[in-house]
Amino acid sequence: MKLSRRGFLAMSVATTGSLILGKNVDAREGKYAMLVDLTKCDGCKDETIPRCVKACRDYNKNRFPEPKKPIQPYWPRKTYEDWSDKRNKIDTLTPYNWIFVQKVNIDGQKLYIPRRCMHCDNPPCVRECPFGALTKQPEGNSVINDKICFGGAKCRDVCPWHIPQRQAGVGIYLQILPKYAGGGVMYKCDLCKDKIKKGEEPACVIACRERLEQQSVFTFGERKTIYELAYRKAKEEGLYIYGDKQNGGTSTLYLSKIPFEKIEKALKENKERFQMPVNVENKIESKFNPIGKLVLASGFLSAAVASIAAFSSKKPKKEEPIVFVVGVIFHIFYHGLRKDFALLPKKGDLSQSIKVLAAMIGIGKEPPSDKYLPEQRIAYVGIGVIILILTVTGIIKILKNLQWVVLSPTVESINTLIHTLTGFLFMIAFIVHVGTVLLFKSNWPLLKSIFTGWVDEDYVKHRHSIWYEKIKMH
Repeated sequence: MKLSRRGFLAMSVATTGSLILGKNVDAREGKYAMLVDLTKCDGCKDETIPRCVKACRDYNKNRFPEPKKPIQPYWPRKTYEDWSDKRNKIDTLTPYNWIFVQKVNIDGQKLYIPRRCMHCDNPPCVRECPFGALTKQPEGNSVINDKICFGGAKCRDVCPWHIPQRQAGVGIYLQILPKYAGGGVMYKCDLCKDKIKKGEEPACVIACRERLEQQSVFTFGERKTIYELAYRKAKEEGLYIYGDKQNGGTSTLYLSKIPFEKIEKALKENKERFQMPVNVENKIESKFNPIGKLVLASGFLSAAVASIAAFSSKKPKKEEPIVFVVGVIFHIFYHGLRKDFALLPKKGDLSQSIKVLAAMIGIGKEPPSDKYLPEQRIAYVGIGVIILILTVTGIIKILKNLQWVVLSPTVESINTLIHTLTGFLFMIAFIVHVGTVLLFKSNWPLLKSIFTGWVDEDYVKHRHSIWYEKIKMH
């Protein structure tokens, strides 16, 4: 199987616990919601551009991306996403157009559907962004922090409507690893985040009401009020509702005279870029991969299983981090109960490690060692610190989803970034540690020991002579 960049990311995240303790959290409703009444929308057919679209573009124009050209492709792709020469395109979502009016004919009737982010109660995009660039705000909107977004498009992949759009040639990835890490910045509607924080209405709502007055398509307000209004209108006027159940619930509700099953069918037949599926399962709440149900007593095996599980399913998984943690806890208790503290570093381990590593490549003679090589003791503590950071940041990632825990978007983003980067460090440390066993002939006798727990006496006598003498004395 060919390992893609995204596959490697998935494997790293699964193995190191970037999903530690799981992501199947309860949905968190926001303060506000918006009702979109399709029975009142005519797409502003008498104007060159729909009012909602123009208002959005005008309000957010200073936040639109200005890519650095020429834009370089990002590995392993040979292409990139550049909308900068199509800034005036208004019939679809782009990094420069965060809302558009979708047109569809159903049984001879033309329907106009304003489309943008649904702002889910339990947004997969927020939970699955590996760098914490997305956060769900108390107001109910999900927001992308363009300062730390790498443009990996994980948010678009897990979004049931594939809303976020990518622009290459901008963002933090240009300063870090422009050819390998990320591919730009993702953009989408954030419900005019600054306005709604102040209790004001989004620009699209104001613009629509200026044109249609009391017949405005959009109604924005307290979530409970909006939901009650939507259910009441649906009952009194015989309308169909969309957004209250889809993906576990959202902050955007649609009303229509036409069943949304028919709308979904028409959009599929037209092969529209943006669909409107009725049966939308929340990917965060989907069933997990059964591979992780195996309870393993080894950190090595748990990491291997997590890696295999990353390849076997694209669904979010809960067991890999649990298996990982179980392996770590077993390891701590196993050595603790045996009072086996020989793995802790000793004075002079750094200089001795250099000699051991030099001897592996044929430079000098390897110094006599106790039960563990000095470089093993240093690596043990290093990996221990990494695991501690992973666990602490993982707990914070879970706590932030509780209703009574409120963290600032900056704290959430920094915590997730530290969590993910530490995960990569663990993966690198794991690969290097196992790699030294495979690459250097002097370590080959350890291969059998990893799986059996037994070690060759001649190997111990030669390489762990201090330990060998202690054993002989007892």
